[in-house]
Amino acid sequence: MGIFDFLKPKRDKLTDYSLSFLKMVFPNGEIDYEVGTNEILNILNNSVSKDIARNIFIKSTVLCRVVAMKKDGENKFDLARLKLHLSGYCIQYFTDDQIERLYDYQISLLTASLLGKSPKDVKRSGSGYYA
Repeated sequence: MGIFDFLKPKRDKLTDYSLSFLKMVFPNGEIDYEVGTNEILNILNNSVSKDIARNIFIKSTVLCRVVAMKKDGENKFDLARLKLHLSGYCIQYFTDDQIERLYDYQISLLTASLLGKSPKDVKRSGSGYYA
C-alpha cells in the first residue's frame, strides 16, 4: 500500500457491478460503442451529434439487456417499452419508423449476445440486421 493510496477514491460494489455489466454488454469496449453509435447516427440520418447518438445507443442497449434478463412476463422489451424509455430523454429526435428501426437493431443486438457475439458483429442488411 502506497503512502498516497488514501487519496484514491474508493469504488463501491455498485460501481464494480456497473462496470462488469457494461463489460458484459459491450465486451469490445470502445469498438462496440463506436459501431453502435454509428448505427444510431444512420438510423437518425445523422440528425444528432455523435455524443447524443452514443448516449442513445448505450442507454437503449442497457435497457434492452436489463429487461431481457428479468424473469417475469410482465416486464418485456417491446416497442412500447422502448418508446417509453426514449420519451425520458430523446424521443424528439425520432420518427415512428426510426423507433421501429432502433427496436429491430436492439433485438438483433440481444440475439447476437445470446450467440456469444457483440455489437461489432451485428451488420445491417437492407432493412434488417444479422449477426
